[in-house]
Amino acid sequence: MGAAVFRAAFDANVGLGTVPAAHLASTRNAVDGIHVDAKEIFPAMGALIASAKREVVFESFEWDPASFSKTGHWKNDPTMQILDGLTRLESRLREERARGETPSVPVKVYFTIDGPARGAADGNWAVDKVRNLCRQLDGLKLDPSLVEVHVAVHERKVWGASHSKLLVVDGYRAMTTGANPQRFNTLSSSWHDTAFSFRGEAGVGLRRSFDVTWSESQEITSIDLS
Repeated sequence: MGAAVFRAAFDANVGLGTVPAAHLASTRNAVDGIHVDAKEIFPAMGALIASAKREVVFESFEWDPASFSKTGHWKNDPTMQILDGLTRLESRLREERARGETPSVPVKVYFTIDGPARGAADGNWAVDKVRNLCRQLDGLKLDPSLVEVHVAVHERKVWGASHSKLLVVDGYRAMTTGANPQRFNTLSSSWHDTAFSFRGEAGVGLRRSFDVTWSESQEITSIDLS
C-alpha cells in the first residue's frame, strides 16, 4: 500500500500545488514530535523558533492576539507563545556573541498572514491582523542586528485565501498544524487539534512551498500601529 501511495503521489497532476513535484514524496525524514491541542502546539512552535540558526518562516490563516505585551496572562495566548520564541532566540544569540562565538546573524524571520481576495469589501480584515502582529513585535523591541523580522499579508489565487498553518526553521525543520493562533485557541481552553514536527526532505519541500506563498505576499514596511 505504501508503494502504491508513493507512486500515486509522483504520478499525480501537481501543477496547481505549492510543493514542487520533486519534493512531494520523500523518504529521508524524521518525526520529532506529535503535539495535541494548543497547550502543546504553540509552546512547541516557540521552542522551534528559539532554536533557529539562520532563518524562520511562518504562515497562518489567522493571527488574533489577546495579549500585546508580556503582562498578565500572556502565556495563555498562542500568538505570544510564538513570539516568545523570538525573544528567546534573540537572548540566545546575544549570549553566544558574549561568549566569543560567531552565530550567523541576523537570523531572518518571515511572517505572512492570510489576506482577502483582491477587491474584497472586508479588505481591512487582513490589515487588522497584520497590525496586531506589528503591535506585538513593536513591544518586543527586538535587536534587528540579531533578529530581522519581515511581515507580509498574502492571498491565494482563485479563492483568495490560504488555510495553511506552517513553520519551517533553517530550511528543513518544520511544523504543520490545523490550529490557528487565535483567541479561540488559548492554552487553557482550545479547539481539539494536532501538530506534527519533523525534519528532512519534507521540511525542505515545505520551505519551497513557502517560497510560493511569499511570492504572492505583499510585505508591510510601514503601518499605523494605533
